[in-house]
Amino acid sequence: MTSQKSAGQSANDRPPSLPSVVRVTRQQIAEWQIDSAILVWFQDAEDVVSPHTLTVAAQGVLTALCRDMRKPLSKVVTWIEQQSKSFREQIRNPQNFFKHGYHKQRFKDVASFTPEMTEMFLIDNIAVYQELFGVLTIPMIIFALRFSLTHPKGLPLIAFKFADQEPVQAAEVEKLRGLSRKEFFQSALSLVAKRRP
Repeated sequence: MTSQKSAGQSANDRPPSLPSVVRVTRQQIAEWQIDSAILVWFQDAEDVVSPHTLTVAAQGVLTALCRDMRKPLSKVVTWIEQQSKSFREQIRNPQNFFKHGYHKQRFKDVASFTPEMTEMFLIDNIAVYQELFGVLTIPMIIFALRFSLTHPKGLPLIAFKFADQEPVQAAEVEKLRGLSRKEFFQSALSLVAKRRP
């Protein structure tokens, strides 16, 4: 047996993938799920299912990464795990219904659900993603800005910095406050893009 790697073999000892095979990392999976959830959340306020389903899927990936990297779990995941079994089931019922079509609620064909949970899970996922990888995508930054306006105690604007490490000026974002989700995304996109390093 030889210790040399064949040409094209990757550092993790996996041979190159076949032309029709795509390999994705857990970081890519979490990033794409979070970004997709955010884009749908901004573009289609009526669709509460897709953002939530993508968000809890990303939460699962990030939780697995935290465990494997021996990092603390997110505050939300830690809090949920500390609750009673019936409470945990109640929190997870909507995602089970959205993914599998069944749940443990009284009415089989309808799920009761609070869409604000999605926002809480999303901002938590963004914080964990930044903690693990040290970066945020533009959609993540835009969602965090929106969240800081609607939940100033949860994410104070003064604590938020753009990628260029300059603090956000309240006046820059305050003018976005009254905009619809779609309008906010478009306006914030230009604001964030010009502040990228």
